[in-house]
Amino acid sequence: MYVFTDRNCKGKHAGFAGGRHDMDDIARQIGNDAISSLSIAKGWSITLFTAAGFSGERTTVGPRRDGVGGDRYNLTDGFDNEVSSFIITGVSADPSRKNQVTSTYHGSATGYTPAKGQEGYSGE
Repeated sequence: MYVFTDRNCKGKHAGFAGGRHDMDDIARQIGNDAISSLSIAKGWSITLFTAAGFSGERTTVGPRRDGVGGDRYNLTDGFDNEVSSFIITGVSADPSRKNQVTSTYHGSATGYTPAKGQEGYSGE
């Protein structure tokens, strides 16, 4: 999993393995409240939190296409330059999860948009 300081997966970046990454770990590698986009590898999802200690607003982002890795996202809706902790987990191989992306940010906003070159990119 890679996170980037700029939109469209550009700028300073850092790679993170599966597991829990709190503010100190993130700040050491890329900076606190510095993430603007991310790249998700096949089989993984990330739950982003706006506060340290895995608290605050949150959203979960996972692969949009079954069997295809490298999905890229621009963060929006209160998550752009607001992430202070996150959890990276493996996604079930259950076929019922095909194309699944979930979000819990205020129950409706998505927290991300497709990055340049990805399906659904609007050319912001």
